[in-house]
Amino acid sequence: MNIEIANRLVELRKKSGLSQEELAAKLGLSRQAVSKWERAEASPDTDNLICLAKLYGVSLDDLLDTDQSVDDIARNAKEQSKAEEKAAPKDEAKPNEGGAAASSSNHGKIHLEDGDDKIDIDLSGINVNVNSTKAGGEKASSSTTVDNKGIHTVDKNGNTVDIDDKGIHITRDGKTTVVNGDSGYHHHDKKSAFSIVSDVATATISLLCVAAYLLMGFLLTDKNVGWQVGWPVFFLIPIVPTLFEAIKTKRFCTFCFPCLVAGVYLFLGMYGNYIGVNFWHPWWLLFISIPVYYCIFSPIDSLIHRNEEKKCVYTFHNGDHDEFSEEKEEDLKEEVDDAKSDLDEAKQELNADLEELKACEQALNAAKANSSGSRDDYNERVANAKDDHDDAADEVRRDTAEVQEATRAYRKAWAAYCDYLRRHGKEAPSEDDAPSVDPTQDSSANSTAGAVDAEISDKPKAK
Repeated sequence: MNIEIANRLVELRKKSGLSQEELAAKLGLSRQAVSKWERAEASPDTDNLICLAKLYGVSLDDLLDTDQSVDDIARNAKEQSKAEEKAAPKDEAKPNEGGAAASSSNHGKIHLEDGDDKIDIDLSGINVNVNSTKAGGEKASSSTTVDNKGIHTVDKNGNTVDIDDKGIHITRDGKTTVVNGDSGYHHHDKKSAFSIVSDVATATISLLCVAAYLLMGFLLTDKNVGWQVGWPVFFLIPIVPTLFEAIKTKRFCTFCFPCLVAGVYLFLGMYGNYIGVNFWHPWWLLFISIPVYYCIFSPIDSLIHRNEEKKCVYTFHNGDHDEFSEEKEEDLKEEVDDAKSDLDEAKQELNADLEELKACEQALNAAKANSSGSRDDYNERVANAKDDHDDAADEVRRDTAEVQEATRAYRKAWAAYCDYLRRHGKEAPSEDDAPSVDPTQDSSANSTAGAVDAEISDKPKAK
């Protein structure tokens, strides 16, 4: 669209005392659509042009009056059409059948809205906000944020779940539990009947091997043959559990075949010495069966399990076996102090911007109360004051998000520090000293901004 027309739209809107949000609401559009018109990135259609002309009290000729030539207008329209075709999947929002509105910009942002529920998707991540009403009419909201720091969920009661590279932290009623982190998390399945039978058989075979060796030693006393020949029976101890494991997993290569071959060869060789026959020389050929065994059964195992998906195994460090380190304790304490400093700084910025928001509110109310001057001057003062107020409200919302993020980081750092001390038998700070956050604090900025907007919208327009 022509930049001259875009500037005229901005001028007419401000003279009418309307913000972009208010104008968009009157036209049934998104604020982004109005913003694109005023940046000359898009053109309003015929219906919207008629509505704008009536709303501003001007004719279409006055609204679209321009000094550009026909060739320039045609060239600009062609360039704009090409730009819209390239950004077709990311055009401005249009209401869907369910009443939800979706909007996006040319900067890789997507905005979905259904009443008070919103979904924002951009390069920084995904943010989902769902609003509801508690018993008694009190409004509450829950949110889920997915970004490069992890996944953060806050329900309507203020309980949080944070998943990041430091583990899983669950906060309920102001108390944080480290489900997974430096302390480790282990899940133990109940043993199956097959595993119990395997353990019992292994223990039984171990006892029988000891008893068999002792019997052979005491009974076969001729040249102490029992003691010399009987000890290879202990090779059965590792063979039995691997046999059960091979049956359970259906993998032949799990069976300890080399142990069986070595036990048989040693028994034959030593027994041959006792009866005067050299079994050492011909029976060494048994060891050739080891590579033959694996060459045969390794492909069979692969064929049996060819359809199994690859499993991703996560190994978590078990802090229960860590030695206590004062350096580690100092590092964790330093993280707590840094997180506390970040939180205090974020709160200070939020409080400062809240004061700025209140000042803008007062300036806006003063502009509306001051009816001196012409109608155009009055509308321009109100529009400028409203823009300043909207900018201050946006800054407060950003500060609120930073406070929430800093609060989560502080809670996690505190929980990790206390957990480390408790695991090593050290005295941890009491629960009374734990960081607590007013459940209404996270939504204070949004509530303030919403209250201001509601109050302003109730003010009568200038006549």
